[in-house]
Amino acid sequence: MAFPSRALVITAVTALFLYVFGFPFRAAVGLCLVTFLVTGRAYLRLFIKTFPRDLWMGKNLFHMLHYAWMHKRQRKILPDLFEEQVERTPDKMAVVYANDDHRWTFRDLNSYANSVANYFSRLGLRKGDTVALFMENSPEYIGLYLGLWKIGVVVAFVNHNLRHESLTHCVRVAKSRALVFSSSLAAAVADVMDELEAGGGIEVGRMCFAVCGEPAGHGGGSFKRLDQELQGMSTSPPPLLAGKEADDKACFVYTSGTTGLPKACVIRHTR
Repeated sequence: MAFPSRALVITAVTALFLYVFGFPFRAAVGLCLVTFLVTGRAYLRLFIKTFPRDLWMGKNLFHMLHYAWMHKRQRKILPDLFEEQVERTPDKMAVVYANDDHRWTFRDLNSYANSVANYFSRLGLRKGDTVALFMENSPEYIGLYLGLWKIGVVVAFVNHNLRHESLTHCVRVAKSRALVFSSSLAAAVADVMDELEAGGGIEVGRMCFAVCGEPAGHGGGSFKRLDQELQGMSTSPPPLLAGKEADDKACFVYTSGTTGLPKACVIRHTR
């Protein structure tokens, strides 16, 4: 008779746990008795053993969902959360780029993002417009999409390994108004620029920018150097974004394109 009595004690303790954490008393007792009658000691012992872990996971899940809900209610988007971090730790290291030992603090990164936001706002980009980033990893890459988000611009993250038709497709399917690319990728951009310009696409002389180095020319004109364009731009925060919502589009990411051309997937700030 030792087994039933021990199992009943476990059942009673489990029912008490459920009751303490919000289950109606009768429902808690009934559930545990049914579990005991159906499964016996093994399941209840496993339940008791894993209950602290499951409770910890549930607590963290609740905090995460509550955190997301609060930011959604307050209409916060990703750059808002970034700026809060800047205020908390302005001089803490934010980016360390191993290729050239480039180091940016949160303050440095925010200043660069603000200059990007002010520059593209001056060019006439507004909330809901799209800019394609065709870049290799760099500190500027992070600053660019943070700065564009500050003015409500959607960012299309284009894989830097794409060429020709796939590259043209990714830029055009997102209806990009501008293209920013690493200078090392200038040849790839020059190969498709005629296609990008066709049909009212991107204006090469005005809305196509190379960053992180000297780009190659294209036809009768040349790509703009974003590094030079940003010189002298204000590093103060841009005007507050009107009408922003946490469910606004943040970016497009693309499938690998193994069964055709890459397909754009929408990611919103709440994700």
